[in-house]
Amino acid sequence: MRKKYLLILCSCILSLTMVLASVVPGMKDFQGVSKVYQVKAEDGVVISGDWEYKIYDSYDSTIEITKYNGNDTELKVPETIDGHKVASISQFAIDYEPLTTITFPKTIESIGSSGQEFRKGKNLISIKVEDSKYGDKYWTDEDGTLYSYYMKHTDQDKTEYKDYLTLIYCPKARNSKSYKIDDRVTAIDSDAFANCYNLEEVKLGNGVQKIATGAFKKCTSLTSLDFPKNVKKIGYNAFVYCDKLVSYNVDKDNDSYCDLDGVLYTKDKTKLVSYPRGKEAADQTYVVDPSCKELGPNAFSTYKLEKIILPNGLLKIGSFALDCYNLKSIEIPDTVTTLERWILGSNSTIKQLVLPASITTIEYGGALDGMWELQYLYLSGPIPTDFESKERLNSTLNDLRVLTVMIKKDYWEQYESYRNSFASDDRIRFEKWDGKTLKPIQKKKYDMSGVKFEDKTVNYDGKAHSIEISGKLPKGVEAYYTKAQTEVGRYDMWVSFKVNEEEYESIEPMHAVLVIRPVSTDQTQTSTSVGSATTVAGKKVNITRPAAVKLAGVKNLKGKKIKVSWKKNTKVNGYQIQYTTNKKFKSGIKNVTIKKNKTTSTVLKKLKKKKTYYVRIRTYKKDGKTTYYSKWSNVKKLKIKK
Repeated sequence: MRKKYLLILCSCILSLTMVLASVVPGMKDFQGVSKVYQVKAEDGVVISGDWEYKIYDSYDSTIEITKYNGNDTELKVPETIDGHKVASISQFAIDYEPLTTITFPKTIESIGSSGQEFRKGKNLISIKVEDSKYGDKYWTDEDGTLYSYYMKHTDQDKTEYKDYLTLIYCPKARNSKSYKIDDRVTAIDSDAFANCYNLEEVKLGNGVQKIATGAFKKCTSLTSLDFPKNVKKIGYNAFVYCDKLVSYNVDKDNDSYCDLDGVLYTKDKTKLVSYPRGKEAADQTYVVDPSCKELGPNAFSTYKLEKIILPNGLLKIGSFALDCYNLKSIEIPDTVTTLERWILGSNSTIKQLVLPASITTIEYGGALDGMWELQYLYLSGPIPTDFESKERLNSTLNDLRVLTVMIKKDYWEQYESYRNSFASDDRIRFEKWDGKTLKPIQKKKYDMSGVKFEDKTVNYDGKAHSIEISGKLPKGVEAYYTKAQTEVGRYDMWVSFKVNEEEYESIEPMHAVLVIRPVSTDQTQTSTSVGSATTVAGKKVNITRPAAVKLAGVKNLKGKKIKVSWKKNTKVNGYQIQYTTNKKFKSGIKNVTIKKNKTTSTVLKKLKKKKTYYVRIRTYKKDGKTTYYSKWSNVKKLKIKK
């Protein structure tokens, strides 16, 4: 009886809500009423024609579309499917390249993940929404752009807004060079203009208060941005990879931000938010304002600078804050206490770095990751928080021959356990440092202009083949080659060099490709041995190289394991898998042979946590005692979790 009364009460409330909704103004006036439901049902997915869906709200049997399997260029999402009202579109449910126009029904309450929803929509020109009315939120469109509206909205930091209108997504195929954002717009959502490559100018409306993460990411034609006085929040990476962006211009009455010669700072200048990626600087040098206490995430992401001068008083360097490929050196002030992840980006060419004694915290994830060319790391003080774990240098060391860590002699004993953790790693060595003198980086170069290491192709003859350099090596240089190969296949061959490291720079290894071809059907042989088979004079030999397979995926499993899967090829005898932590497959390679051709997956075990592994696969086919291999597949990489 009690359940019956509750059901009657809920029905009355729903009826009253529908009456109220019918009297509010239309959506195009940016007013309306709505309730945003959460997914409650645990039902399985139902397939109906090109649509897949599941129950969105079990109370009124509304549904959520989970996938669209068609390829219409102009798509209209139905109001109902199988008699159920369509209320929600799940993330990436409708995301395919041929799509040019999409229309959402008036019943819609939730649409995916904002601007990220149409990540493949490079041909998308227009988004339309039929007038819908749902409580304090609804969706709408204007001129083909998607918006959402709240009568009231509370942000994550508890900031409250009224009449909160968000520009959700501007289709990237509009091809317009200029875009004006209406004064009614309060916020620009994540990835709203991402990858709008033709966009040269954006005029922000006076009502804009918030620009979310990645809002203008990869707008490669955008040259400048003017911020009105009401902008209060700018998200992480909002303007990253805008190659032609040369200046930010902030209204002088803005209370949150300011610009200094086109560079974006917070109003009090204590945080550098963003240096325009396309901005030129005299002598390719930029001096950070002396009031600055923090470099925000991706503060610098440019090829235009070779030198950045940081101020005394700087306290924090954010993630990717100094992501400048051409940066020759950086001096971290002895006031800095915190380093976040990848402070010098993923392609740093800096060869030496001094960490001052003031640093107390290095954020989990590796502040020094990405410094592939680092030769000397100088530690001026005691061990910072999180630095003791060996993983702190793993990504830095992946492609290095040798990294020398110079520890100030006053702290040598304190770093004992840290030094011991690298005892078996010949890529890193430790030396005591007086705290003053830096080792010279500039060394003489060997003249290698006359030395060549070139590709080579031979026919299979059962003998071992290699590639050797041509030309004369400089005095004192010794060459070491990849081992010779016998079987049919395509091989990456390397030659490395031993040099006088005290006086000369190291010589980069040289790479060439060795191809051992099978004997084709058009070739005749006279009593030639091929593996264990001997051909008779005048007869043709038919040796076919097996077809390669595609590496389908790699997946983390518990216990430091990786599951590897691939496409099946029943015309071969089996598969060979290679995995290593060296992305060029030059060292540390391990092989796994799968002898059953119907197997499509295996598990790699005993891997090292937080290491990044690179995996590839090839097929093999046996002919007597001879084994023939296919080409290597695509390479996939995966970082082992804790």
